[in-house]
Amino acid sequence: MDVGCANGATGALLKQQGLCSHVTGIEPFAPHIPLAQAQLDQVYHANIEDVLPKLSAQTFDCILCLDVLEHLVDPWAVWQRLPALLKPGGIVICSIPNVQHYSVSLPLVLFGQWRYTTAGLLDSSHLRFFTKEGVQTLLRSNALKEEIIQAHWSSGPAPTVIVTGK
Repeated sequence: MDVGCANGATGALLKQQGLCSHVTGIEPFAPHIPLAQAQLDQVYHANIEDVLPKLSAQTFDCILCLDVLEHLVDPWAVWQRLPALLKPGGIVICSIPNVQHYSVSLPLVLFGQWRYTTAGLLDSSHLRFFTKEGVQTLLRSNALKEEIIQAHWSSGPAPTVIVTGK
């Protein structure tokens, strides 16, 4: 399952490379839906919060949350519900922008500047901002076990986190 699948390119690539045979996408923005539907097996045009009650337990081997948790009103509630959707041995892969990155913190400290942008770390559609501690608190709030954090929180704009079932 690809939460926030946009046009479905990630899922399509995974299928093309033989890494999975079925991809379910969830995407709230209407302009992305036609292309996502053309590339993925199933696409929900909705917010993840609205789709979660419709999904069956132990359905997915892998759930992707790539640059999506920071856009949610309550990422903690969504995070609590994801483990039930995983098959035994399943994993969640997520990337979460790092508000501690120097490109955000230096202008803030040196010049008092916090300027929203159309994309990136200060994307104007972000509802939440995470530091390493904040992400770890979120990740540890459900039944999954944090396995890997790639990228350095002080220098990397968007670490990738892989979590697995206990």
